[in-house]
Amino acid sequence: MSLLTIAFFGATGGSVATTLALSLKAGYTCKALVRNPTKLTELLTSSHGTTLQQIESHLTVTKGDVLSRPDVESVVYLEGNKTVDLIISGIGSYPVFKGWNPIPKIENPTLCHDVIHNLISTLKSRGGAGNGPHLVTIGTTGISNLGRDYPLLLTLVYKVLLHEAHRDKGNMENLVATSLRRSGSEGSGPLRAYTIVHASLLTGGNMLGMEKVRSEIEGDKWSRNAIGYTISRRDVGNWIFEDVIRGFGSERKAGRIARITY
Repeated sequence: MSLLTIAFFGATGGSVATTLALSLKAGYTCKALVRNPTKLTELLTSSHGTTLQQIESHLTVTKGDVLSRPDVESVVYLEGNKTVDLIISGIGSYPVFKGWNPIPKIENPTLCHDVIHNLISTLKSRGGAGNGPHLVTIGTTGISNLGRDYPLLLTLVYKVLLHEAHRDKGNMENLVATSLRRSGSEGSGPLRAYTIVHASLLTGGNMLGMEKVRSEIEGDKWSRNAIGYTISRRDVGNWIFEDVIRGFGSERKAGRIARITY
């Protein structure tokens, strides 16, 4: 079995939990930082069909806080000051309605940026052997620099209801994009590569499989391919597993933004 090592943040969320479960079943070495380890174990066994043997054999769970540098360091580093190969983050803050205000507010409007800032700072301050990890973050459509990547009918939802959340995701992605390690460049970032996943509106539906998912890697120009309304969290997690984990080591652009939808 491959010696690929993977760290997970936000492992109790629907997308990342799916990727983690598939990774455990495939025998990859996994590490997860969570606030409630018992909740994670129950989720993996009850909702994702993962066995206790698979969990005990392939998963190391650390109880802690994603905003704590020592906690993050304990998960992303291995023996010999080497980092894990892959880091997958699906951290996000949920919108909540307060009082009579029809526009939801985010519980922590800078959480996504703060988590990745802490991760990047941890990697920079400690350094390490090797070329650094490949970081995968789960973002959203609606923040592409190339143009509108969602159906016109969703404009009100994206521009008004999700504006605050999208601003946080955008700030997070700007930080990721400037943290790529560049050969021969002093002060360059600590990441070997990154994949930013721009998923359309997330649902709690079942996994339909890769054949039902449309995807496109953003280039230099806007494209109308892979523009849709929704995709389930489980299919987002499955896409990450199939494309990034199973495809790890393939000759690809070091910094990728992938748009996925039904």
